[in-house]
Amino acid sequence: LVTKDIDIKEGLVQILVQLSSIQEGKRADLIDDWENYTINNSNLKKESVIKDYLRRRLVNLIDRKYVKKNGNAYLITELGKLYLDSIELEEENSILSKETKLSRKVESFTIEQRNFLKEYLKQTKPYQFEHIVKDLLYAMGYEDVEVTSPTNDKGVDVTGISQNGITTVKEVIQVKRNTTSNVIRPVLDSLRGSLHRFDAFQGTIITLSDFAKGAKDAAFEKGAAPITLINGEKLIDLLLKYKIGVLNAPEHSTSARRSSSRPSSASASKKLLSPSASEKALQASKEKDKDKDRSKDKEKEKEKDKDKSRRDSKTSSKGKEKENEK
Repeated sequence: LVTKDIDIKEGLVQILVQLSSIQEGKRADLIDDWENYTINNSNLKKESVIKDYLRRRLVNLIDRKYVKKNGNAYLITELGKLYLDSIELEEENSILSKETKLSRKVESFTIEQRNFLKEYLKQTKPYQFEHIVKDLLYAMGYEDVEVTSPTNDKGVDVTGISQNGITTVKEVIQVKRNTTSNVIRPVLDSLRGSLHRFDAFQGTIITLSDFAKGAKDAAFEKGAAPITLINGEKLIDLLLKYKIGVLNAPEHSTSARRSSSRPSSASASKKLLSPSASEKALQASKEKDKDKDRSKDKEKEKEKDKDKSRRDSKTSSKGKEKENEK
């Protein structure tokens, strides 16, 4: 019992709580919530000291078999989960217990979201998938994003303009919805060869699967135009981050979980856009574009009417002048 009290006060349990919510993470993934925790629960303020405390406590947890190191990443072991559960039972009404339960609900909710999005994207039609990517690019800050014509796209599905420092850069995006095989280098080479046709300086390939080693090696080949590679996992991360296809996604940080209660995974998953809802959203987007076009046409008609009115006015003025001369 004394050991558990010390572990709680020293923040070791806090680290186990964080790892239980993210499954596996590097120290960089833990530092933000750890820093918030130490600032609120200790006199530590200096960043270097806070980072060192985290490092030493991870070593302690590894020595006790509660945490396992996998390369540069850390993950909670089954023994660590059992230890965390035992503290939950003893501290049933404590903030720690509530936070642990919330973290696990958020974890479950996030996994459900990811699985739903994966399955939904697999079932979408090509034009739907391309419009989802279009919405994502707009959310990421791209401008003038357009889905290309399917009959003459030259391997390019979406185009847009991104901001690179103070420079705007035209970019082409190829979307690969396949999930059965990795994208190989010839696909990348083909996209790179299409850049000049769109006056683009760089490209991106987005796939639901992954990329073969040859494609990864060639992505930023010296002397060649850069090609960004986004695999299925990264795509899901971006969709969740920018809330494309998801409504009211919860925050993932421990500090955010403290501040408010979150919906259960069962009710929250209902807020995910179903395929039919996505099609309605797509249709609404098209109708909005049509409204803009109609508005532009009306403005042009108004300008024509004004020009005609000015011409009629000039003609009338000249007629009056001639009558006065007579």
